[in-house]
This record gives sequence, C-alpha cells and structure tokens, in this order.
Amino acid sequence: MSERPDHTAAGEGRPSPRQLGYVGIDATDVGEWRRILALLGCELDGGGDGPVRAAVDDRLYRLSVHPSERDDVAHLGWELEDRAALHGLVDGLRRAGIEVEHDAECAAERGVAELYRTTDPAGTRVELYRDAKRATSDRSGLAERFVAGPIGFGHAVLVTAAYEAAQAFYVDHLGLRVSDRIVTDQAMDATFLRCNARHHSLALVDGSRSPGARKLHHVLLQVADLTIVGQTLDRCLDAGVEIAQSVGKHTNDLMTSFYVETPAGIQIEFGTDGRLIDESAWQVTTYSSPSIWGHRSDEGFRIG
Repeated sequence: MSERPDHTAAGEGRPSPRQLGYVGIDATDVGEWRRILALLGCELDGGGDGPVRAAVDDRLYRLSVHPSERDDVAHLGWELEDRAALHGLVDGLRRAGIEVEHDAECAAERGVAELYRTTDPAGTRVELYRDAKRATSDRSGLAERFVAGPIGFGHAVLVTAAYEAAQAFYVDHLGLRVSDRIVTDQAMDATFLRCNARHHSLALVDGSRSPGARKLHHVLLQVADLTIVGQTLDRCLDAGVEIAQSVGKHTNDLMTSFYVETPAGIQIEFGTDGRLIDESAWQVTTYSSPSIWGHRSDEGFRIG
C-alpha cells in the first residue's frame, strides 16, 4: 500500500451512485467508431455524420460518440437509486462547495427523468441522474451477449494530472469505494473504484508526468463468455481493426480481454469473467503488475 489516505469507506452512509450508467466520447472520426462498435456486437442508432449511440442491454444506450474536433471523454453518467438519493448527493456536493447545476435539456437528450451536472478536478463533465428509459424493442439477444444491467456499463479509465484531487472527488464526495491499486516499476500508478459488485466502474491513472495527455485511456465492454471474446477477436482481425493489446488476464479484476485501438487513440477493452466483489470480505490490495499474462503490445500501457 502507498502512504496515501485510504478513502475506501468514505462514502458509506451517504447517497452514492449505484452504477456507471453511460459514457460519452468526443471523436473526430465517428464513422470508424461506428464500424468498430458494430464489429464488437453493439446495437447502434444514429447515422451519417451525426452522433452514434451503442446499446448493450435494455437501456436506450450505454456509450455515445459525438462528432468533435477533439478525441477524448465527453462525459460520465452516474445513476442514482431514486429522487431522494440524487438530491441527497447533490446537496452534499453543494455543501462541500462543489458547483452542481440542474440540466433539464440534457436530461431529455440522455433519456433520463432528472439530471444534474458538475465537473471533476480535471475538468471532466460528470452527470448525476435517475430513472433512465428502457428500450421498447426486444433486447434479449444483447442481454445474453453483454454483462451490464444492474452493475452498469463496463468501466472507464481516466488519466489525470490531478490524481490526488480526483481520488478525493470520486471517493470523498461522490461516494465511490477503492477496490485496489496498481503501482508498477514503469511508473504506472492507478486506483480502481467501484460503486457496486463490479470490481471497478472507474479507474484513475496518475498522469502528472504526462501533462496534456488525453484523459480517457479506455472503456470496457464485458461479455458473457470466452467464446464471444475469441469470435469477436477473429472478426476484428478479419476486418483489419488494430489490436492495441493482445488477449491477457488482469491481476486485480481477473478480466480476460483484448484491447481494440480506435482512430482516436482511445482503446476499447473487450473481455469476460470480471471479478465481482463481496463487500463483507474485501480488502484493498496494491498490485505490482496490471496483468497475470498477455496484454502484450509494442508500447505496453501508455499514457497519451
């Protein structure tokens, strides 16, 4: 363990998100994102030069990609249990001096009943909401393929120069809990945060040595079994999609996965068998390597 304060239990007894509901990405090449997400098996809406939304379960969507002159995270959407929990969290943020704004227009756009927005210490837009709409079409095929539902969208990994402040924001104020950390000899220092049984919905990577680096390193799409992972890898290879990291297994969440490179330099992890956490027995651990085996690339885990 490092000597940083352990914020693991900071959110206990106070309202906190029950899942990472959605992730928004700004991209200069939405068309290529659309192609890759289709190859990965997502159900897509949106076409032409406009935004694309990707569904993996009965929610309207979990990942949205928006035309932009930059390539990075646009927003993170955190779902609260109900109106009381949402307002309780918002009130707590305001008492702590954090600016939070109600945004009815954004709520309509996202397909949720009520939404508030703020920013984390690195300037990433954070959206807090309740009661997301469900799709009216049959999504049973997606539910059999992907793992989302009550544990939410896979996860997002953010690189931030405001590492300590970001941990304080997400743990002390938003109420996420520390699952574990990875600190390596290659100067990787990362903290993994959860809000439900999913091992982590958000990871923060210290980017203080790489000022100006892109904030979003990767997002995860989790599927039901290894056969889906293998078949999808074959499909991506056949389609000429660049594989950023080979198949491997992580030390901390035990996910077996590979990583796809998007034209933005943002990676999509595609994996299965992620660890679920038993709150009654979990202890925070620090690992010295991100992977037990595999996840090979020419450059390894890179920031930027």
